[in-house]
Amino acid sequence: MRLTGERRMILERLGASLRVLAAARQGKVEAALRAVDRLESFPPPADPRAQLYHRAIALLQAGRAEAAMKLIASARSFHMPEDTYTYELDLLEVRCQIELRGAEYGVIAARDFLHRLEANGRRFLSPGRRLYMASTIGRLLVQNCGTEHDARRAFEQAGAAALDRTVELEGFMRDLPQLHALQPEDRASLDDYRERFVAEQKELLHAVAACGCRWWTICRPTAR
Repeated sequence: MRLTGERRMILERLGASLRVLAAARQGKVEAALRAVDRLESFPPPADPRAQLYHRAIALLQAGRAEAAMKLIASARSFHMPEDTYTYELDLLEVRCQIELRGAEYGVIAARDFLHRLEANGRRFLSPGRRLYMASTIGRLLVQNCGTEHDARRAFEQAGAAALDRTVELEGFMRDLPQLHALQPEDRASLDDYRERFVAEQKELLHAVAACGCRWWTICRPTAR
């Protein structure tokens, strides 16, 4: 199937966005900044917050938390309805607060974010995003002297999201029997995703152990 110019541009922009996130998560600062430059070479996306968010991620990874905070403020100035980007920007701000103002203020910001995630996260976020955000907050609380109660709340949310994600994936496989006829390279991609998902759960378990939480041992998802 031939792609139209518009569809090709959408896919290329998506690829640039993913490269920003992947490079930042791996600590590859220069690669993240290059990906941001590539992303900004496209016409502006429908949501004006998108490019600001991705550049803020790269700047934070480069140790420029103050510049990242300015971009977060600019993104919020559009006053968009609450959605996934609202929580992405809030989580990024928590990380910036820790860098700029230290653990004490960072823990306060983390608690506030956790409260909003508990109250409305299911309305706006997929199980995968809730899992990532809650576990990230849990680790930030452990690393920055948050209370055991706060960390337990975060990891409980991460556990619930992981279970939701497992059910979601099982339903996906059950409702699409044609997946059994996948080409080898496609099946390898799915297997790779499954392995990464299990690895993330193991990482989460280690963080819970460091916190001294016991709840997860009751409800942890089994590796498949």
